[in-house]
Amino acid sequence: MFWADIEAHHPGIDTLRLPDEVVDGSKQRLVTYVNKSGEVKERRSRIDVMMRVRGFYLDIQEWAHEDRFWVQ
Repeated sequence: MFWADIEAHHPGIDTLRLPDEVVDGSKQRLVTYVNKSGEVKERRSRIDVMMRVRGFYLDIQEWAHEDRFWVQ
């Protein structure tokens, strides 16, 4: 969900080191979603999504200690 949103709003992005405005925009878009009938609804699971993204970045940080590939 996170990366699909990033690619949809910033086509061609090729780095995990995201500028602040990209991150802020993504967080703002997490607040709501459009359901199947076209209604805009509040996303109750946005904190869960942010925690998964945080975990992903922490995993990369840990992997970088074991494998230089992830350092960049």
